[in-house]
Amino acid sequence: MSSMPYTFEGFEKRIDTNWFDDDELLQKLLVRYAGGADHGPALAEWGGLCSGTLRELAERSALLENRPVLRHVDAYNQRVDEVLLPPSTLRALQIVEGQHRLGALHGHPQVFHAKWYLYNQNGEAGVGCSLACTDGMVRVLERLGDQPIHSEVVRQVRDSTSERYVHGAQFVTEIQGGSDVGANVVKAQNESGRWTLHGQKWFCSNINADYFLVTGRPTGAPSGPEGVALFLVPAYRDQDRRYRNGYTIDRLKDKLGTCELATAEVTFDGARAYPVGPLDRGLPNLVAHVLVPSRLACVNMAAASLRRAERIAGAYTDFRSAFSKKLNEYPLVRHALDELRTARERSLGAVIELIRMWQSAEERANETVEALDFRYLLSLCKPVLTRNATRLLNDAIMLLGANGVEERFSPLPRLWRDAIVMETWEGPHNVLLAQALRDMTRFEVEPATFVERTAGEPRPDLARELANIIRAPRDPASTVAFARWAPKLVEAFGDRVRQDTRG
Repeated sequence: MSSMPYTFEGFEKRIDTNWFDDDELLQKLLVRYAGGADHGPALAEWGGLCSGTLRELAERSALLENRPVLRHVDAYNQRVDEVLLPPSTLRALQIVEGQHRLGALHGHPQVFHAKWYLYNQNGEAGVGCSLACTDGMVRVLERLGDQPIHSEVVRQVRDSTSERYVHGAQFVTEIQGGSDVGANVVKAQNESGRWTLHGQKWFCSNINADYFLVTGRPTGAPSGPEGVALFLVPAYRDQDRRYRNGYTIDRLKDKLGTCELATAEVTFDGARAYPVGPLDRGLPNLVAHVLVPSRLACVNMAAASLRRAERIAGAYTDFRSAFSKKLNEYPLVRHALDELRTARERSLGAVIELIRMWQSAEERANETVEALDFRYLLSLCKPVLTRNATRLLNDAIMLLGANGVEERFSPLPRLWRDAIVMETWEGPHNVLLAQALRDMTRFEVEPATFVERTAGEPRPDLARELANIIRAPRDPASTVAFARWAPKLVEAFGDRVRQDTRG
């Protein structure tokens, strides 16, 4: 008599859950931070959609044969530069950006970003990046827009439907500068009030968007950051989306991760552009209204990917046995699971508190101590938490053994690759940590009170370290010490928030 074949049915049942219903910490945080309103039923419905239909679409989009493709010419040899996305990505965009309109903030900010967190557990950057870029575009146009096209674009995004959704992108990086935006050279020319852009952008994600935010240097503007202006560029010259607006898509990037997302190299050659805000405030406005939400989106993605990994690794180690014991009975496995859970809780707590601080700062026109704290903490959390996600996703893969590296068995290999990209997007570690140290020095942070506000209790050890660092901020040893200090402060920040839910 043959034995029954081995089955993973028990593991599959353990991960077949509603992603909102199985997240007790998220529920507690929303009760505390979302004003006590009953958002549960709507979020439970969204959590089921994310773990069901949208998960299945993300898995299809992740297949190698479904990666975006660039078609330069049509059947009649006309240059079209068409980016072909798989039906699965297009359907997900219809649901997320069209039906649910998650490309522009509406409703309670914490609930809105909780929906991002639940969707981002799919690790599908073809939609996730679009959400962050569109949100930043709408924010800057609502705050600084003063032309009819600005208000029209906002209206189009907010009126999106499944049949016609509108989304955005942001193109800043150039080949010679990378994160050094002050080195950008793309030219902005003005002829009788008509602005056009000329030059190459090197890293243009979400190239299939309807509108782009693009940095350019107006003729006669000074060199360096002060000469960078911000422009809105329609992707097409016509409503039928047949003719590109004065630019070519040179090629698509072959990236390590976020492979569902079309990222391109683009050359502008007379693209019609519309200034957004004062020309001499382009870079500060870009950072305040566009890069801040994008950096928060990276932290959100880090927390979301850790939650997915925590769910999968926890279920697998509770299901699987080796040497007559369940995997989670072994001390090293339990330690790895505990570390993963703690890091996810810290990351989610940081996301929720950062959103609250950001909202408070915007309502009070950035004139509070809390606004400065938010500025410091975002620059610290983005590199620390995205790096943690990469490391811990690797650990989660190891908990599944050989099954951990099998692409069809779980999304963990894909989430790990995406996490590395999250570390890179919107400023790599050294750039943001250096910025945080400069800001703390410039605004003369008081170490003891800042650390106490962040950690929720006096931490003389962390305060002393920070005081020693900012005493000589330009000393190379101080910058290295600051990079070692930052994870300890972010850990204390996340612990304060998550522990508050247990009071």
